[in-house]
Amino acid sequence: MLDIRVELNTNRLFISIFNPDDISLPQAVEQMELNCIMLKRNFACITDLRDCTAFASRHTEFIDKIQKIKWDYGLGKTVRVIPNSTFGRIQREFLSNVPARYKLSFVYTLADAKAQIEAYEQKTKRDRRRLKKRQFLFKIVDTNGWEDTTRTTSYEEASKRLRQIRFAGRCAAIIVDADTEIRRRTKPK
Repeated sequence: MLDIRVELNTNRLFISIFNPDDISLPQAVEQMELNCIMLKRNFACITDLRDCTAFASRHTEFIDKIQKIKWDYGLGKTVRVIPNSTFGRIQREFLSNVPARYKLSFVYTLADAKAQIEAYEQKTKRDRRRLKKRQFLFKIVDTNGWEDTTRTTSYEEASKRLRQIRFAGRCAAIIVDADTEIRRRTKPK
């Protein structure tokens, strides 16, 4: 069974999936499109899978179609709520293998999902304000987790700094938005 709700005032889509075997793909696609058309671009989605029976490879087409519809209608971020159990971790691993075209994360409670969505929405609002004011901060990082302490306000300044850093020996350095968080790589044991 598939239950889809829309909150227009918060621009959010709520999906609850109970048993993927009971879902008719054409009906699910139609229901998803009818709900997504009401939302503005960059909407958020919470998918509740806590009461869901197991997904299997036969459900890949269903998951793919639903993800494509959400992407086509302008989904910004989705948070999947999974059970905090071995079953939930297996579901997460399976669902992670179906490539998403948007920002995606997994949590164990609805409250955590809403908190992540609210944080995403705050960041999006802040980015829109910065875009209007043309205020951006750039920093330089590399893929190993190293981060330059210098922040620049123009891309040209960041490019000059990047050339200096690469010349100094950090060939994997790149320019990113200053709000981007880079995790340090851990060495395998």
